[in-house]
Amino acid sequence: MNHSDPAPHPISRPTEPAKASIASLFSGLWLTRNIIWAFAHFTACFVLQISEFFAPLLLVLGIGWSLVPHVVGLASHSLNTASADSQTRDLIAHITTSFPMQVEVSGHVLTPHGLIMDGFLLMALTAFCATVSAWLGRQV
Repeated sequence: MNHSDPAPHPISRPTEPAKASIASLFSGLWLTRNIIWAFAHFTACFVLQISEFFAPLLLVLGIGWSLVPHVVGLASHSLNTASADSQTRDLIAHITTSFPMQVEVSGHVLTPHGLIMDGFLLMALTAFCATVSAWLGRQV
């Protein structure tokens, strides 16, 4: 036995092909991670844009819908005192009583209060998506 040869180390160093395969594995994981983060960022921005559009629309529709019967009632009260025409009073009374307080569309019941609450929930979703989008933008 030649004492000039160093003794083999129990932990062997990876060979060049093993180093290349480890590097390609980490490169593939990095690419997969970035694709997932980018898709999540895209989804958050997309939901943000849609909720930013529909939140004010639902709020305005809900508030307007809930105010119309009150405005018509005020108008009918002032017309009752100002006008002696019974046909005008009957028309306004008919409009006031026939104004719907809920509408069913494809099995979904829409109410003014429900539209207002949906608008506020979409505003909360908008804030959440903006936060997630900013956080994901820093991660990518």
